[in-house]
Amino acid sequence: MKTQFTYKRLLSASLLTLLVSASAQANAHGKKSSPEFNVMSALEFSPQGVLFIGDTNKGLITAIDLVERKVSSNVKPPAIADLKKQIAGLLGTKPSMVQIHDMAVNPVSKNTYLTVSRGKAKSKNVTAVLVRVKPDSSIEVVDLDGVKYSTAKVPNPVSKDKKYRNGRSKRLYAITQMSFKNDKLYVAGMSNEEFASSMWTYTYPFGDAADVTTVEVFHGAHGKYETHSPIRTFLPVDINNKNQLLAAYACTPLVTIDMDQIKDKAHVKGRTIAELGAGNGPIDIISYQYEGEQKILLSNSRQPLMSFNAKTIASYKGSMTKRASSYTEGVKFDTMKAKGVQELDNFNDDYVLTTTKMPNGQLALTSLSKAQL
Repeated sequence: MKTQFTYKRLLSASLLTLLVSASAQANAHGKKSSPEFNVMSALEFSPQGVLFIGDTNKGLITAIDLVERKVSSNVKPPAIADLKKQIAGLLGTKPSMVQIHDMAVNPVSKNTYLTVSRGKAKSKNVTAVLVRVKPDSSIEVVDLDGVKYSTAKVPNPVSKDKKYRNGRSKRLYAITQMSFKNDKLYVAGMSNEEFASSMWTYTYPFGDAADVTTVEVFHGAHGKYETHSPIRTFLPVDINNKNQLLAAYACTPLVTIDMDQIKDKAHVKGRTIAELGAGNGPIDIISYQYEGEQKILLSNSRQPLMSFNAKTIASYKGSMTKRASSYTEGVKFDTMKAKGVQELDNFNDDYVLTTTKMPNGQLALTSLSKAQL
């Protein structure tokens, strides 16, 4: 899931700053070896191109130097009609044995990365794979042998033996989303704390243990405050000159949280600004600038792709503290025509890259024009 990033043409001075910063971050990686993963779930990039991978099974964040220093610009986004078939061909398996967890675009190189599992979810022989798609749409498995990397533990992630009523392990939500801003990595997920919904904040390069914040929100569809459901997707945004987290939960509260309240050992209450549909699951959220307007896109499991204007969110004064009286309620949004959109990320000034479930059932890597959103 993704950090707000405004794509401008880099002047030589800005380019130099970027490359120096990237070199400094690369030097922060103390190990040069082969990181091991049980599961590769959430992905996030720093603006300098450091890749963060969350492993829900291990409760571990790994930062990897991909050594992609060449800045790419004026490139068109890749397009792959049947993404799972292409990946299955690389891995020597069937498309039904491929599960894609997350997608992120390297803001420096414009290479696209996908976290993939090879094998059925309940099988003991599931392999975690990182896949790279280049702007020319060529695709390859990323060899992590001998890369420079560093790691950080998630404090007290939810136990593997805790399950929902349907038998699904809660450990799947130990890490749900990551976002990087101002040398800090924000990680949402579920812990073993009494208030399970947690936000962990790491200063990067990794050093001290993460700051731990527990989060409470009012769930409009359920008509009550809750602390056990983790944030599913979020991003840092500036609203009314204040740093905020805009977070979406399953079933589907949309919440703002003051970032200055996200501190170690703090318990915060988010402000619920919308209910976006009972039974719906948010998938991914991004923001982008286009023609002077800041827009926010939210993809969903049951609801269509939604577009919010940051000014509309900033001007909304309400806060939901009572059960929603309609299926959707609160801050207004526009419904987009694009169907089946799942993962989202900014590709460049003009395009948003997506994974999209097509009418024929195939999962495609495709793009949306910001001019037409």
